[in-house]
Amino acid sequence: MLSLNLKKNGKISISLFYFQGLQELSELCIEAEEQEIKTILKLWPRMFCSLSTDPDHRVREATFAAHKQLAKRAGRNLAPVLKGLTGPWFVGQFDTFAPAASSAKAAFQVITAAAIIFNTFLISILRRRHSLVQNTKKRLSTVKVKSWLIYVKTC
Repeated sequence: MLSLNLKKNGKISISLFYFQGLQELSELCIEAEEQEIKTILKLWPRMFCSLSTDPDHRVREATFAAHKQLAKRAGRNLAPVLKGLTGPWFVGQFDTFAPAASSAKAAFQVITAAAIIFNTFLISILRRRHSLVQNTKKRLSTVKVKSWLIYVKTC
């Protein structure tokens, strides 16, 4: 009975340790400089994968909350480590604990919102460029035809 109680207390203290550490990480991400964020990103995928599947729902929720802050601050710097984060991040959106799932969705929306805005901007630039190219082709073709007609009439 004593060993079972010690195991139970050990689990609780480890979960509490993770929970408090993740809360501190969330706060640090808000205040950290870009270089510190880059340093954290090197270690984050391995920790994120293990913490996002932790049996304690509070740890999972805190993991996705910290991930949201980290992703928001990292921006483009998240791209090199995104491959290692995508699986647990996507699966976390369907967590059985609703607050953890909503934290994962919120973190995903932070990144996808920025990507959608960037892609929309890029698409509008490409469309504008395409229309300029088409208009330039039309103008050049009419100039060539007009100059050719003028040449023919003078001969």
